[in-house]
Amino acid sequence: NGGELDSLEMLPAFMQDEYDGVIEPDTVEIGDLFEYRIKAVDISANANVSIVPQTGFYSFNIRGGFLFDFEADDGGFITNPSSDWQWGTPTTGPSNAHSGTKVWGTQLNSDYNNLTDSWLDTPPIDLSAVGSATLTFWHWYLIEYGSGTYWDGGNVKISVNGGPFEVIYPQDGYDGVVDPFNEVLGGEQAFGGPPDNGNFWNREYFDLTPYRNNTVVIRFHFGSDQYVTEPGWYIDDVQILMNPTESPLITNTTILENTFDTEGPYVVQAKITDNTGIATASLFYSTNNGTTYSQIAMSDLGEGIYEGGIPGQPHGTEILYYIQAIDIDDNVT
Repeated sequence: NGGELDSLEMLPAFMQDEYDGVIEPDTVEIGDLFEYRIKAVDISANANVSIVPQTGFYSFNIRGGFLFDFEADDGGFITNPSSDWQWGTPTTGPSNAHSGTKVWGTQLNSDYNNLTDSWLDTPPIDLSAVGSATLTFWHWYLIEYGSGTYWDGGNVKISVNGGPFEVIYPQDGYDGVVDPFNEVLGGEQAFGGPPDNGNFWNREYFDLTPYRNNTVVIRFHFGSDQYVTEPGWYIDDVQILMNPTESPLITNTTILENTFDTEGPYVVQAKITDNTGIATASLFYSTNNGTTYSQIAMSDLGEGIYEGGIPGQPHGTEILYYIQAIDIDDNVT
């Protein structure tokens, strides 16, 4: 977080010419920024020094969230009584987990059933006081498909504050639309299709930022028709990534120079960015050495650029000015 530099000794690793160092802070909070660099000194008489990176630092942030790897337990996930979803070690389908040995899958030792309406719900997830949130998970699937028709499928739904579940959409989209013959997911977009679509472990991303400041439950919903079954759908390493809300960042502000112009306006631009969105941007100016300030609403020109104009002033006037930005979480810069 921009504080004083600390140092630690790196120790030889198992491989020749490799060294390990462990950063062990006294306390860690979500949003903390860690910056580091590596310094090596040889044993020559000159004590030659190398530092990487040569300028600046490597860095990483502490992010909040949840990770369900399903190794120690089932993650507290809940499924309906007639569900095909099972937790454990698969012997069919992928026959392995993405990490470790355990997964949630639609039957661990056989194909899924006909006419299954199977849902798997996460525990409630609190998205209050976060700037952005992302759902990611790894999955493997092989689901009934033929002649261009998605007979069976699986998709992801969300419930907000105990409300009804609705479909949410992955970053790269679903594979297709389930045929109406399927009474569970007919007409809904879903994962499925030709075997090459999903018969390998692959990762999906869902933006949960629109649901922040709420408590949500994520549902993995699988449905089949009355004919033909396949190995099904398997999920592992479900993760909710949360970024804390942050104050707006104001950069590239126009620095006005002295002028003979008394008509104005004196145009000021700045780039204003924020991870939640800008609610208002204002230009404040004073002509009485800061005793009072007048406020002007800045216009959003797009791409994060905001503009405001100070009205013309008589010769000899000294103008003080600053920009204020407020995001939709009421953080002020």
